This record gives sequence, C-alpha cells and structure tokens, in this order.
Amino acid sequence: RFINGLSQDVNLTIDSKRFIAVQKNYSASEYSLLQRDKYNNGKCLTETGEFTLELGLLDFGASYTIVITNVSGGAVKTWKSEDIKANNVHMAWQLPQYLLISAG
Repeated sequence: RFINGLSQDVNLTIDSKRFIAVQKNYSASEYSLLQRDKYNNGKCLTETGEFTLELGLLDFGASYTIVITNVSGGAVKTWKSEDIKANNVHMAWQLPQYLLISAG
C-alpha cells in the first residue's frame, strides 16, 4: 500500500509489470500482493520527473505501508512501515497437530 504525501499525482512501477497510480495530497492506493523479493529498481513518475523507488526486502506474510514524502536531491524520499510482521514460524510445526487430529 502506498500513501502519496506529495502535492502532485504519482505513478509507480514496482516491477516491470505492476503499475499503481496514487492521487495527490495523502491519497492511498489499494493493497497489492507481491512475491518475496528485494524491490530496488522501481520507478516513481511525478510531474517534476522520474525517480527510482527503492523498497528493499518485502517479506512473506508481511504488510507494508510506504509513504512518499517529498522530492529532494533528485530522488523521492520514502518511509516504509511494517504493519504486520513477516511469518517466522516454520510450517513443519503443524505436523504434530495434524498427527494428533488424525490419531483422534
């Protein structure tokens, strides 16, 4: 999810096939589902130019809100907040529960 803190509309490209448009003045986009990966080559297109968008690692099961705050020094400043923490329990821990339910 992206929040646009700029006074101009923003068009975002996360990977080569995902395009998101966010209106100006603290408008928010819909949540997008992405694969676990490092997203450091995104593009942010504004009225003043095109900037690179570095989101870093987006992990399994996590929910992020990215706020685009301002344009300075030839780049947009972003602030990433992790709303829901990533999954850190291995799925193998479900095996004992399934064995007990099956035995019952």
